[in-house]
Amino acid sequence: MATTVSLKPNAVEISGSTSGTTTLQATAVAGTTTLTLPAATDTLVGKATTDTLTNKTLTSPTITGGALNGTVGATTPATGAFTTLSATGVTTVQAGTAAAPAITTTGDTNTGIFFPAADTVAIATSGAEAARIDSSGNLLVGATSGTNHIIYKNAAVAARIIAFQGENSGAYTSVAWATADNQGWNGANTVQIIGKNTGTGRSINAAGTINASGADYAEYMTKAGNFTVAKGDVVGINAQGKLTNVFANAISFVVKSSDPSYVGGDSWGVGFEDDAVGLEAARQLVDRIAFAGQVPVNVTGATAGQYIIPVNDNGAIKGEAVSNPTFEQYQTAVGKVIAIESDGRARIIVKVA
Repeated sequence: MATTVSLKPNAVEISGSTSGTTTLQATAVAGTTTLTLPAATDTLVGKATTDTLTNKTLTSPTITGGALNGTVGATTPATGAFTTLSATGVTTVQAGTAAAPAITTTGDTNTGIFFPAADTVAIATSGAEAARIDSSGNLLVGATSGTNHIIYKNAAVAARIIAFQGENSGAYTSVAWATADNQGWNGANTVQIIGKNTGTGRSINAAGTINASGADYAEYMTKAGNFTVAKGDVVGINAQGKLTNVFANAISFVVKSSDPSYVGGDSWGVGFEDDAVGLEAARQLVDRIAFAGQVPVNVTGATAGQYIIPVNDNGAIKGEAVSNPTFEQYQTAVGKVIAIESDGRARIIVKVA
């Protein structure tokens, strides 16, 4: 069948080489409209059909639904790149890698954001991972795995790792951390652990006071046997420098700390960070003794101004209040009463013999 063209009112009908026709219908508008065909062999794209556009420029388009694949825009706004990209739905990108992040910038394509694993987002700089937030919500800076937040920096001993600074008529460092070269802390539960610099032996340098709510300074001492010392008990020290509850074995006397602000000799738990059973066994061998400050002592009926002296209680040790101690009693006294606690016990200023 030959191709024919028929003129009809407000339309042109074209019959193809097979059955069927194509009608060019004039729109019902006032004025004149023009349909310009390309000066080349080409295909017209229909509005209601599925077609592929190749090498076409869309000026101020509105794209609704579907997917937009391929390169959008060019390298500069002058040649067609977006200056603003706005999306009301979800924008999906590839996972990317540290060397080629999924979200990056022109001219520095090895720096940006990528997604190394499920529920994980990471930042790359210079083609290497710098930080990530993992699926457990851990912030990992300089590390790729961990069970808690980690900020890691490969730095020389004593070099600054991180610093918090404030500005108030000058830049001041509020808190800073440096690289330690020794851990050596007690494995008991605590809120904060701090390593040390073995060259100086220091862990903390403070420009001001260090304040604590406790009332005495204490040190851990090793016990000479398996016995329990209650807070405020008077105990002895034997000739081997260990705690004893036997009066005849004591060459000096002390009182157990109740509410220390600082504690020395805290090395008994080193090496037991992951050994709860071993840590508790080591804990049973020591006790915390007051060497300065204010301590309640387990003596009742005392009055302020008296001295607490040790006495032999059927071979054991207990405290007793005296008003006018002899010189020998004064030598062994554990402290002077300065007040009476609400429970009737004497509160003393610690005296170390």
